[in-house]
Amino acid sequence: MALRARELPYRLLLPAGLIVAIGHVITQWAHLEDQIDQEIVELGRLPACAPLNPKGLMRRSVEARLRGWRDMSLAAYSNPRDRATVDEICRGAKATKPDRDAAAHAIWGTGDSGLIEFRAKRGKPASIKERGDAIREMEECARKISSLNALHLRLRACVENIFAASGDDGV
Repeated sequence: MALRARELPYRLLLPAGLIVAIGHVITQWAHLEDQIDQEIVELGRLPACAPLNPKGLMRRSVEARLRGWRDMSLAAYSNPRDRATVDEICRGAKATKPDRDAAAHAIWGTGDSGLIEFRAKRGKPASIKERGDAIREMEECARKISSLNALHLRLRACVENIFAASGDDGV
């Protein structure tokens, strides 16, 4: 049974389309981040990548993990097309992260001209922006992240033999 807003003890007076779009962004991003994290673990087991896998990498920011994944991929993947795909995914993740962060961390409200995004940093107001196209922008962000997930799935199919040859049967 689907959760209905009227069943919640504290209701956010936001358009349902925004809530759905934010949900899509968050779930697509979570999948992308998880798949890259799993690949970092697998790559870190390969002898060529061990020196490029600093201790504590998995506890670092997503930006640091993307850099680590890219560096290890360059050492492990010999096909230029696979390397270019990793770069494309890293660039795409970096480009969509601000909207993902807004989906995850912004406080949304409505004003006279439509949706408003409020950001706080360390408990103090940081920014307020009118986001009249927020639903469309969040939907587009989810589509972009979904495309990155599909690209990563195709990459994995191309490089799977590297992990099979190493005797690593995955995470």
